[in-house]
Amino acid sequence: MLETPLAAGPTVPLGDGRTLQFLGMQRQVDGAELYDVSLRPSVDHAAPQVRLAFQGGTSWTVLNELGAASETLELGSSDDVFALAMGQTLLSSQTVAQAVPHWPSDLKITLARRQTSGPCAVAFDARWFLTRLTDSAIDQPLLFPNGAERLALRGVTITREVLAKASRTANTETGLIALLQQGLDADAVTGSPSAWTGDGRLIGESTWGDLSQVGTDIADGCIAAVGTGPFRVTFDPDEPMGIGFAPEIPSADAVNNTPAAHDDSVGTGVEVGMVDSGEAAEAAGVRVGMVATQLSSPDLVLHTSGVALPFEEILQAIDTRRDADEWLTMTFNTASPNSHWYAVEMPAAPTLRSLGVPGKHAAAGPAFDAVCGPGLLWREPIPRLFLGESGSLTCAHVDICPQVQVAYGLLGTKILGVASHAATPQLAATYSGEDNADEPATVVPTDRPMSARQARLLASPDISLVLLRPGDIAVIHSGALHFASNGADSLGGSLYHGIMTTGALPRLRVDAAESSETNDDEAFANHLFAADLLTLVEERLSQRA
Repeated sequence: MLETPLAAGPTVPLGDGRTLQFLGMQRQVDGAELYDVSLRPSVDHAAPQVRLAFQGGTSWTVLNELGAASETLELGSSDDVFALAMGQTLLSSQTVAQAVPHWPSDLKITLARRQTSGPCAVAFDARWFLTRLTDSAIDQPLLFPNGAERLALRGVTITREVLAKASRTANTETGLIALLQQGLDADAVTGSPSAWTGDGRLIGESTWGDLSQVGTDIADGCIAAVGTGPFRVTFDPDEPMGIGFAPEIPSADAVNNTPAAHDDSVGTGVEVGMVDSGEAAEAAGVRVGMVATQLSSPDLVLHTSGVALPFEEILQAIDTRRDADEWLTMTFNTASPNSHWYAVEMPAAPTLRSLGVPGKHAAAGPAFDAVCGPGLLWREPIPRLFLGESGSLTCAHVDICPQVQVAYGLLGTKILGVASHAATPQLAATYSGEDNADEPATVVPTDRPMSARQARLLASPDISLVLLRPGDIAVIHSGALHFASNGADSLGGSLYHGIMTTGALPRLRVDAAESSETNDDEAFANHLFAADLLTLVEERLSQRA
């Protein structure tokens, strides 16, 4: 391992000449918290690593390397000791409440006290974090509060500072789309070979709560999000329109498919839900997601100033004109009706440079290599930047290529939910949407009340939660079911890269042997699968031998 100024965990004098240094904490399935600590007898003696287990009140039992109790220390309550171990200001309950205002109160309290919930590990010492990162199978999430600074990753710190400044305008005036367009326009002017051309994907949430990609990449998605102004189309009465309509704003009953949805209106306004190939609408340039705002001759305003007619009333007006063999002129708003925009998988270095991060710091992810030793077998060559509006999210899923994912907090608050590997098959079957075409993959929102289904996933005893703040580092295994939600407090930003370590290699070998997926499907031609990643790692290992 390269020698870098890594920060040691906080130390506490015990009053008898000894010093206790906090390394890390592991929360068990039953909720018990075990602290890894170094107990130094004196300055001149080595510090043996032992464990602390809470006994009650202010008493803690010291466990030796064999797990046997050796003595009792009076250190304070469980909350007092966690505060000592963190060595920094803890999150306030108000901070957490602003990020997840609609989540259960007991969960908000837990996240404020520990920044995590469920089985997990929290690092206080840089070397303890790196050892656990490379030697563990990451069966539980690993959080390193203020980890970027403690690992001396100056590039991440500078990236965070510059992005925070750039995002203030986006938060208060023009939104994420304008921030992305600003970056694209800046690189278009420079024409640099390393310019960001819009690589990445733009995800939006429909009024029905479904997540979908808008556009082919970020550049195309931004155009689709903003639109090109009003679009007027006239349909021949003798030719099929080739359009399937859906409510622009569905009723809550329709979204949740309650019995009332079949008795009352299913919503208001009308948007294009489907365009038939080769029919009149496609030929005229009508696209899925466009919202109809007016019928002409005679004029009928369908949507203005946020107020829309009932969906059934609009359909009846269209049908009446078509049944009378009249030419039908419709005006559409070309801007996507989606919200909660989330720009994902953007190549970090060029994207960050376009947003004003100095070039030598924009490749913040690769700096991570400098503090990892031979336990790091492979890393994604291109770290990825994720930027999302408040309340944006990803659904519950399992990655195509299971690997260890390292996330750096840059802006706002992100909450990562991760299932245990044992529970993943059952939870994936219930919540990922892959085994039930009628039930889309489940999301867990932060900025609005949850449905019963969303609340069940959040409350599952098999789910661990990690609250990632700017400067923090979180590590999860993407082969387990997981989801992410950006807090309701502000624009959220994080940097990701996948790695493979010696500790996670045995699981990769099992995943590769059990997986039948291949990249024969053209849609996944650029994706790694478990077998592909195993081949890359084994090649790296053979080169070392």
